[in-house]
Amino acid sequence: MQKPQVVKIGSSLESMQATVGGCIEQIMPFDEEVALVCNEDGKNDELPLNRALKNSDGKIVDIIVGDFFICSAKGENFTSLTDEQVKRYSEMFKNPERFQQTSFGIKAIPVIPKNKSYER
Repeated sequence: MQKPQVVKIGSSLESMQATVGGCIEQIMPFDEEVALVCNEDGKNDELPLNRALKNSDGKIVDIIVGDFFICSAKGENFTSLTDEQVKRYSEMFKNPERFQQTSFGIKAIPVIPKNKSYER
């Protein structure tokens, strides 16, 4: 479980595949030309659950498994996000999540790091 990181990924297919650990799949779950790129076979390969994708009502519509990255999908090639987009998506995915099956469906529970400062 990791917090979001800003990383440089090469523009080659091989670089993107290495980042997600296999063949890539592009999904466009956002209201702008931004792609979420993940492992195409991640669910079949039972990769670890990572983050929930939610609709505007906060309902889980999908769960991302394994490593993924978010990039601009304007034009023919993937490119870097703007600083504003980095800030927005870092905030959106800031906390790792644990998933729990309930009688109402699957629930995503944010894992918030504990403050490590101790008083004496």
